[in-house]
Amino acid sequence: MTNIEQHLRSLDIKPSDFGPKEQLRRVDYRLDEAWILKCEYQQWQGQHPGIEALYSREVLLSPIYFRVKAPTNFTGVWIEYYINGQKFVESNMKDGLRQGDLTYYKYDGSKSYVEHY
Repeated sequence: MTNIEQHLRSLDIKPSDFGPKEQLRRVDYRLDEAWILKCEYQQWQGQHPGIEALYSREVLLSPIYFRVKAPTNFTGVWIEYYINGQKFVESNMKDGLRQGDLTYYKYDGSKSYVEHY
């Protein structure tokens, strides 16, 4: 049973049997750093082979990072991370205020840009 089927069953929605001529393909589209669009496409092999239509879509919260503020009066290096474990932002702090470089990183861990305070 797929996750989709489990989710539908948890909502008391029973799956329909479309038969062997139908195929579903799911594609996820990341809209921004917090949201993804999940789409399922239906492809018929019968009268119209190769024709695909949107079967279902859903917008879901799926953040790639969470912001965690440094504690009040924090002094030192404060690092926030993407969900994949890579650095998101690294900032130098003194008494709770940014001081020096504030470095942002891309999702793959490479440096994006630096701000100076």
